[in-house]
Amino acid sequence: MRLIGHKKQIKYFEKLIKEDAFLNAYIFSGLEGVGKLEALKYILLKYVCEKKEGCGECTRCKRLKKLSIPDINFILPDRISENLNKMYEEGEWSFENLRTDKFSRELVIGIKTVRRIEEEIKFKPLELERKFYIFLDADLLNREAQNALLKILEEPPDFVSFFLITPFPDSLHLTITSRCIQIPFFSLNFEEFKKYFGKRKSLYFLYRFSGGSIGRAKKIIDENLIEEYGNFLKEIARNENEEYFPFKKFEKSEIKNKIFLFGFFLEELTKIKLDKKEIFRDHPYVAEIEFLSSRIDPYTLDFLYEKYYKILEGFKRNIPAYFLGYLFDSLRFGLP
Repeated sequence: MRLIGHKKQIKYFEKLIKEDAFLNAYIFSGLEGVGKLEALKYILLKYVCEKKEGCGECTRCKRLKKLSIPDINFILPDRISENLNKMYEEGEWSFENLRTDKFSRELVIGIKTVRRIEEEIKFKPLELERKFYIFLDADLLNREAQNALLKILEEPPDFVSFFLITPFPDSLHLTITSRCIQIPFFSLNFEEFKKYFGKRKSLYFLYRFSGGSIGRAKKIIDENLIEEYGNFLKEIARNENEEYFPFKKFEKSEIKNKIFLFGFFLEELTKIKLDKKEIFRDHPYVAEIEFLSSRIDPYTLDFLYEKYYKILEGFKRNIPAYFLGYLFDSLRFGLP
């Protein structure tokens, strides 16, 4: 299994595996696609492996890849869990694609799921020394589910370990995070990033655009977001209307990408204002971003940041899409 970066995190868990010293709860936090889930898959393979190497060839490794070890449980939003067997049979959900493309901020992990876990952990593991419960998007736990999980974490059985994976750890109750070991995953440096993508046009721009996240970079490439960002910049550059709205019309499913594009745009403007010239390296839209930086004053930039953070906070807290649409509509500004 190919894993790039995160050497300290892996070394920490390799020691735990060797000593069989797992604690009861961990939070894996960091950018989407930065490698949290890939690291956990690597750790689980090493743990179950009959050779303790994560060989991928022994009986246990093969069974983990088929998601058929009963002591390792992946927790997904309720609506997805209901159709999991069908998704597995159709190849839409697998060890290679645990996250799936069907996740939505409007889905939740509800209290029934946590109560089921509460009943299951009364019984000891069937095969392994430990039971593992992995919340693939822990920030999708609703309030009732978080309260129920907190009660479990107050006095968990010694043989159970929880992994809460999330890009938004601040969406979890403080009382939950205080009972977990926090394992932050940081962006890859450029040399690590380059190992994965090799030689590619505008590679440094892709690195900055993705925040050093391989998963996010793959999504940017697959969904052609670099070109979409260019169209976004050109659209603003043509604007001289004080009532201008940068996203005139978009589908509910596009909200996440729009938040991402707008956040990156503000980040670029800020770095130019701070005279950080490295952002122009490999940049495919230098003329557009320089022009916009010269026309958007600090007051307007501050206004845009305020609106952006309101939208981002609403997204993190699973506010329905039509409310986020109203927040986006407040992003009206014009160029002088």
